Amino acid sequence: MIVFRNSYQCGNCRNWFNQKLHEPFYYVCAKCKSENICTNNQAKNISTTNTIEEDLSPLMLGLYCRIDSKVFEIIGRIKCIYKEGYYRNQWLLSDHNESFKWILEAYTEYALVEYYSFAIQPNEFKNELAGNNITLAEDQDYCIEAISEIKKIVKEGYTPAIFEISNNIKSYDLSASNGNWALIDIVNTKVNAYFGKLVTLKELNFDNYRQLNG
Repeated sequence: MIVFRNSYQCGNCRNWFNQKLHEPFYYVCAKCKSENICTNNQAKNISTTNTIEEDLSPLMLGLYCRIDSKVFEIIGRIKCIYKEGYYRNQWLLSDHNESFKWILEAYTEYALVEYYSFAIQPNEFKNELAGNNITLAEDQDYCIEAISEIKKIVKEGYTPAIFEISNNIKSYDLSASNGNWALIDIVNTKVNAYFGKLVTLKELNFDNYRQLNG
């Protein structure tokens, strides 16, 4: 197991927090909700607008689940708010040994996915419509189920700085005949790709859930 020994002070409120990802990474301060970029053993404040509105998700930071005999902790969240009014949560899972996965949550639907970077250009999707088929990783054919636009994102906890995140993201939901599932986000001139499968909460084997009032 990798043991991170560095601690950082929030660039806004000076609150201390521990390292849970390799540098560089982002961290939203639990105290003041400002976002920091952490690199060279220092945290620099880059934003103070990361207050996540309450939703009815049963998940939260600090929960543990078991996947393929490995224990993962939820250490971060990206909440994507769509132009159409709905949202999705992206929960970052870490086994604290350089293995990461994401849970994509849209209300009561969940997908267990991994992030991939592969040779595909944003303009390849420019003229695609819902219902079209497109060939992606490993020559797998996917059907475009829906196309949406993300107008705003907010973060919580830790997120890796390995890919670009911004507002006004074009998002494509895709499915394959073998049950595989994919999500493609076009961010400026870059592609964020997630591949995996739809799952239930029971299949994720969480040790607990967030207690919802009412």
